[in-house]
Amino acid sequence: MHGKQTNTNTFTSYAAARNYWINGSHDAVKTATKNFAASYYVVGYNGTQPWWGQPVGRRGRERDRRRHERRRRRRRACVLRARTRNGGTFWVIGHSMAGPIMDYILGNNDPSDPNFNAVGPFDQSSRSGVSLVITLGGAHRGSQGADAVCGNNNFFCNFIALFIQSCDTATYWLRSADDVQVRTYAERAARATST
Repeated sequence: MHGKQTNTNTFTSYAAARNYWINGSHDAVKTATKNFAASYYVVGYNGTQPWWGQPVGRRGRERDRRRHERRRRRRRACVLRARTRNGGTFWVIGHSMAGPIMDYILGNNDPSDPNFNAVGPFDQSSRSGVSLVITLGGAHRGSQGADAVCGNNNFFCNFIALFIQSCDTATYWLRSADDVQVRTYAERAARATST
């Protein structure tokens, strides 16, 4: 599961979502699946939106739909890994904004949670066998880069950040301020997330 994006390419193109995980001769999917020995998905979503919006709702539905599609076609398409055909378990491997997205899904999958099924069938997603979430550079508590881009850092950092990126919707929701943190909108996830 990829991180924040400045365009919707990974949402509209499987190739773009897959290429997110390739850097030169290094292929994170190949490494995570031990040279493609394990089945996998590559999840693409609209990474220009906040973690609580469309990416979250779409992720839950897409994961369940693709899980069943994988069973029918035995396609290799994602970083969500299944260990067995009959129910199995999934390992979610994500980068950056994937951390808050999974925190939000797993922290709102019970009817007693504050935003239970707010923008997706989180209860179905959690029952679909997610047993481990690993994030690389997961922005679980926000990003200092997003703070700088949105003007919430020291003057020098704010000034330099203006040349790198603008404070778009997704960046705004990746700040470290309490008003945009997952912990404000979700319960603590029942499963630990490794970073």
